[in-house]
This record gives sequence, structure tokens and C-alpha cells, in this order.
Amino acid sequence: MKKLFAISLLLLACLALLCGCKKGTAGISYTEYEDYAAVSGIGTAKSANVKIAETYKGKPVTHINDYAFEKNTAIQNISLPSSITHIGKNAFAQCTSLYRVTFAEDSQLQTIDESSFYECTSLVSITIPSGVTDIGKNAFSSCSGLTTITFLDNSSLKKIGQGAFAYCTGLNDVHISDLATYLQIDFSDEVGFSSAGREANPLIFAEKLYINGEEVSNLEIPNGVTSIPAYAFAGCKAFTSVTIPSSVTSIGYCAFLDCTSLTSITIPSSVTSIDGVFKGCTGLTSITIPSSVTSIDGAFGGCTGLTSITIPSSVTSIDRAFNSCTGLASITIPSSVTSIGSTAFSGCTGLTEITIPESVIFIGTYAFEKCNNLMSATFAETDWAYGFCSDSSFYYRGYIFYSSLADTSTAATYLKSTYNSYCWERM
Repeated sequence: MKKLFAISLLLLACLALLCGCKKGTAGISYTEYEDYAAVSGIGTAKSANVKIAETYKGKPVTHINDYAFEKNTAIQNISLPSSITHIGKNAFAQCTSLYRVTFAEDSQLQTIDESSFYECTSLVSITIPSGVTDIGKNAFSSCSGLTTITFLDNSSLKKIGQGAFAYCTGLNDVHISDLATYLQIDFSDEVGFSSAGREANPLIFAEKLYINGEEVSNLEIPNGVTSIPAYAFAGCKAFTSVTIPSSVTSIGYCAFLDCTSLTSITIPSSVTSIDGVFKGCTGLTSITIPSSVTSIDGAFGGCTGLTSITIPSSVTSIDRAFNSCTGLASITIPSSVTSIGSTAFSGCTGLTEITIPESVIFIGTYAFEKCNNLMSATFAETDWAYGFCSDSSFYYRGYIFYSSLADTSTAATYLKSTYNSYCWERM
């Protein structure tokens, strides 16, 4: 009898080896390739708790194929072995009952492809393994139940695709262990001014960043960091101050977008451009721009608390820089500026007077639109042409003579209303 029992156990072991479903949930479908195996679907598995096998027919299971579990509403918990290196496109998309994803401690995962966990509305938290280098666009988009994201120590993450965390409205916190490593992530995905790049960063919804378990309010960029990427801290409303070391030479577009509690920041003289950097930082009341900065395109749009600012003589153009800065009461445009671009001061309702220096040869459309309280504009003694313009062309419509602009009240009216929809070009 004992001999028969032993033979039965041996047969079962051989059967399991032939199946190759080592430690995995029975019934899961796998596809065999030359050097590896991949999970292809739920198969006949009925369990709500799914465990993926580490090997199949002697080959390592390294991939979750595209669409493998898409729209499966039965799965609640899934465990992935260390052998998995790639989670495919839409692999778990719209698995609306999935609330937990567990990665092995020694996970070899490298890629989470686009829309992998799209609309997994029950997913509460996710820990990104340290070997992951790329999170695809819309990877966790519309995971409205997601509250916490953790990036593990020694993270290799280099890129998060556009909209990866879009509509993750339940996010409360983002956890990292090393700020310098975090600042190596590219959030922009070459989308320029699009909100899709902004929503690559989970902070836009979480609003709070934790480093080694402690919430950050006074942010200090480590010495040695040379670049702060676009959207790096977008939406982090907990920051009250930021210190940037002289090693930083580049601050990306919208790096501190909507950091509404930020009241002070020191920009080192190593930085040459602050394009879009502080948009929506409503708590900023004043800021010193170093003389190294040459470009401030869109830098302070929506900074409603900003009351005054000094533009250094290194700046040659102002484009969208102070759009909707409703608290801005005074500003001095240096004689280095040759161009005041489109919407540069649009919506600056606190601005009462402005002097356009003789150096300015171009004023873009709507540069002073909705500056309702602008009562005085002083111009140098010169005439202007007005018309429509594009990047390379000016389509003449008429003239604005200095004989009219000499009256500062009339000049203000021309800027904010009469001719605000035209480009101005000095004659």
C-alpha cells in the first residue's frame, strides 16, 4: 500500500513537471516561445486569487501578454513571480475587481506597458519594483481607487509615459527613498504644453511627497543634481520652500506647476531658463531672478500672489510670463527686452501702469488683455505698425502714431483693448 502511495505521488510530480505550472494557479493559459513562456489569458481558472507560475514546461515565464486579462472582473488579487520582466499592453485593463498586485521581492520586472492597469478602479496601492525602467502611457490611468504609490529603493525608472496616472483622483501620497534618483525620471514624454505630460506624474493628484516615510514640506534638492525634469514636482501642494543648489543648470517646464503653498524659492545663478517653471504657484509673493536667466517664457502664469518682481537685464523677451498674475501691481521691464510676446501680461488686473522701453520692437497679441486697471502706459517717441502675425510673417493693417501714444491714458487703452488683438511692430 505504501509502495502504491509513493508511486502515485511520483506520478503526480511528473504530471506537474510536464504541465510546467510551477506554483501557479491551475487553469491559467500560457504560450510557449523559443526561450521563454508568457501568460496569455485566464484560461479555465476560476479563482479570484491568481498566482502566475514561475516556469512553464521548463521555460521561465517572463511576459504577461497584451490583453491577457483585459476586462476580467473576477480577479481580485494577482501575484507575479520574480521571472516576469514585461507586463503587456492592456494586460489587466478594466479588471475592475482587482485590488492587489503583488510582485516578488526579487522581481525582475522592467516594463509596464501602456494601459496595463487602465481603469482598475479597485486597485488601492501599487509598489513599483526597483528594476522597472519604463511605465507606458496611460498605464494606471483612471485607477480612481488608487491612494498610494511607492517607488522602491535603487529605482531604475527613467520614463513615465503621458497620462500614466491621469484621472487617479483618489491618490493621497507618493513614496520614494532617494530624491536624486527620482529626479532622473522623464515625465514630459515630449508633449510640450499638454496636460498629458503633467499627468505622467502621480504627484499631480497625490499632492504629497514622502521621502523615507517623511512628508516633505521644505524641499532641498541634493547637491550634485544637474537637472530638475519637466513636471517633476507638479501639483505638490505641501511644499512651502525649495532650495536648489548651484549644481543645477536646468529646470524643466512646469517643474513646480501648481505648488500652491510654495512661498519662497532660491534660483541659483547656474540656471539660464525658467520657462513655465512656477505656473500656478499662487503662494509666491516675490522672487529674485538671477542675472544668468535669459528666458522666462510662461514662468509665472497664474501666480496670483505675486505683487512685484524684478526682471534682470539678461532677459530679452517676455512671452506669457505673467499671464493672470492678478496681484502684480508693478513691474519694470529692462532695456534688454526687445519683445513682449502674446498674453505676456494678460489678466494682470492689479497692474495700473507700465513703461515700454525704447528697446522693445514687438508686442504680441493680447499682451495686456484684461488688464482692466491699467491706466497709464509710457512709450518712447516712436510710431508703430499693427496687424496680424505668425512665427515668420507680419500682415500689416495700419499705424499707431506716437502723437496718440504720447497721451499715457490713451496708450493704456490701446494696449488693453483697442488694439490688443493685434501684433505691434515698431517702425
